[in-house]
Amino acid sequence: MVFWFAVLFSVAAILFWVIAGGPLYRLAAFSDWTQFFPDVIVAALVGIFLWWFARTFENWRTRKEIQFRWAAVRDRAERIMRTHVFEYDLENVAETGPLGSKLVPLGDEPLRAWLQYISDPALRALIMAIGEIEEVQGYGGRFEAALQRVLAGMEFGRNQRRLVAYNMRLLANGVRLEERQVILRQSDDAMQSLERATGLLLEDEEVVETANLVAQSRTDVIFVLNALALLLKNDVGDNPVV
Repeated sequence: MVFWFAVLFSVAAILFWVIAGGPLYRLAAFSDWTQFFPDVIVAALVGIFLWWFARTFENWRTRKEIQFRWAAVRDRAERIMRTHVFEYDLENVAETGPLGSKLVPLGDEPLRAWLQYISDPALRALIMAIGEIEEVQGYGGRFEAALQRVLAGMEFGRNQRRLVAYNMRLLANGVRLEERQVILRQSDDAMQSLERATGLLLEDEEVVETANLVAQSRTDVIFVLNALALLLKNDVGDNPVV
């Protein structure tokens, strides 16, 4: 709005200069054309200066507004990271817990557009973290669909089906056998039987592919979240680029 006002004002200034104080006025009064081009040049320079001033002011105003909005988003992100941890859900690997459900909506702000005004590395880390969480959710949804499809065709009892699904989800999250046994509270013999049943799931290519994608994406998101937490805690680099 300010920019276009400056453009219109500049055009009006040039016309006023030419008509009221410039060559047309002199034409009517003295018929003197010697100052025509100098007057036009001066008017053009005034217009350019007004345009530059309006553009500079608009950039300054935009930068201040974005700095203010980023400060609010940064504070919310810092509180989320301080009070929540990234979790996996035994019922659905596409779920990323309170941290994911609260951090992702911060992406509703035009964070990428802010990069040209904000140099805070935490902004870039937040953008990456949100992208990684959404990737986990996407891969997790594909994995759950494949898992349920394969389980539906197996002759397992309800309890066995639940344990196999839990074990497969833990496996997709990169949890080692010993840790899975503790989490699922299984004896050595029961865990061996559960591993054999889980092995049937691993015969399905889609289950294996999506499980690997989930495992890799969770490794990536944890790395990015750790970096984000550190950057938010340090509270550095929030000065504007321009």
